[in-house]
Amino acid sequence: MTNNASKTAETIAVVRMTESKKPENERICYDPYAIHFISQEVLDFAAKNPEQY
Repeated sequence: MTNNASKTAETIAVVRMTESKKPENERICYDPYAIHFISQEVLDFAAKNPEQY
């Protein structure tokens, strides 16, 4: 159960990180800490697959 909650939280952190990269006038939130809650594995995947993020 803990693993599922962790993955859910990580998914939300990815969304917040992605949103934070947008220009200020386009984003709905800014969370400079979100990246710190994302595993290196997911960050590597996001870097290799930018069209998905």
